[in-house]
Amino acid sequence: MFYIDSVIFIGLYVSGILVGKNRYVKVAGDYFQYVVFSLIFIMAMWAGYSLSTSSLASLALFSLIYSIIIIFTTYIIGIALNFSLTFRNYKVEKVKTQFQWKYLLVFILGLVAGVSKLNLPYDLLIQYMLYILAFVAGVSIRGFLTKEILLKSLTSSIYSVVIAFSGAVVASVLLYFLGLRPFQLSLGVSIANGWYSFAGPFLGLYYGSSAGVIGFLTNFLREQLTFIIVPTLARILPLPEPLIAIGGATSMDTTLGVYMGVLNSKKDSITAIVSGVIITILVPIVLPISVIFK
Repeated sequence: MFYIDSVIFIGLYVSGILVGKNRYVKVAGDYFQYVVFSLIFIMAMWAGYSLSTSSLASLALFSLIYSIIIIFTTYIIGIALNFSLTFRNYKVEKVKTQFQWKYLLVFILGLVAGVSKLNLPYDLLIQYMLYILAFVAGVSIRGFLTKEILLKSLTSSIYSVVIAFSGAVVASVLLYFLGLRPFQLSLGVSIANGWYSFAGPFLGLYYGSSAGVIGFLTNFLREQLTFIIVPTLARILPLPEPLIAIGGATSMDTTLGVYMGVLNSKKDSITAIVSGVIITILVPIVLPISVIFK
């Protein structure tokens, strides 16, 4: 069943991408956010049902530590891979942050609802909601797949993607030695690349509610810390591709503003978009594959 679930998920995701341009099917993409809200709520409710308050506090602290490790490991790997260090004189502008209160609020409401100790088949609910997410996400992503967007800054974008996943693999080894086990879990948390609404429920399904909380919070905090850390690092060592890799999948939307403000380059802004699109396409494929080898 473990393998079948991953295969079904990938199959539904790819199917969504293939048929996403159909005018009748692409309407499903409009409901993507509602599916995400439902998944986050159910996962958080499961955590509130099965975990104590002290356990949740510990998981939040560890998630913060993990997110910082992933961010700086990714950036260091990016510097190491960038053999020709081309420094650019960026004028770092003040960036308007976009804290995602709505997702955090849904998560907190789910935790509170879970305290009621309502006994539900949480694993089955998450499993079938993930199937729905897979197809709807594929349909939604299809809207970004235009030849014009993908061809612009493609080389730099692929470079950022390589940095993001290389950093994730190295960071997962560090997280493993810090106690986040099994290795498939630490790898899954890292390679989610900021896609917390998917990583949390997916990892929770396979490794339990604690893993779901860590997967969600680590990637959520990675996104939020990007707004703080990227402008700071840009002043010290302004290398666009490693900076973009820090944002992971979020560089195409949520954290795009920080890159437009910090890098001050249309080319680098497009790189951020394309890199985020590619990572967003790959995560729902590589994450299920990573848990197969359990």
